[in-house]
Amino acid sequence: MKTITKYQARDGCEFCVLQECVEYEQLLDRIDSIMAMILKRPDSTTFTNGGGYIKQDKDTIIKARSRFLDLASECLGRDVGQVSSSWLGRYLDDNNSPLYPLYMRLFYRIDQEFREWGQVYYANHPSVGVQKEYKP
Repeated sequence: MKTITKYQARDGCEFCVLQECVEYEQLLDRIDSIMAMILKRPDSTTFTNGGGYIKQDKDTIIKARSRFLDLASECLGRDVGQVSSSWLGRYLDDNNSPLYPLYMRLFYRIDQEFREWGQVYYANHPSVGVQKEYKP
């Protein structure tokens, strides 16, 4: 029998090398700092199912999107501002990137009036959702 050592990041991802886990935790910290810029979404099925929206600040979203693109470019080793958004989303999702949930919030769940909806569908069809503003 052989004893092995594993390291677990705060989101449950496991690593065999301590430094890889430390670097991953630093990435999570950077993601958290971008998430902290935007208003929190309610933890409710009503919100998720079109029961209203969160009015995000336009300038804050633009800054958060810019910081996200810089971070994603750094992580992927290429300028993601020059690739299609569908390619980027697919790449992040297929690789279980911790960037994916933030990507979805910043780029797909916010409509043209900077209202964040619980699902992409409502961001694309805001008139179908309940016209109620959540105040987190």
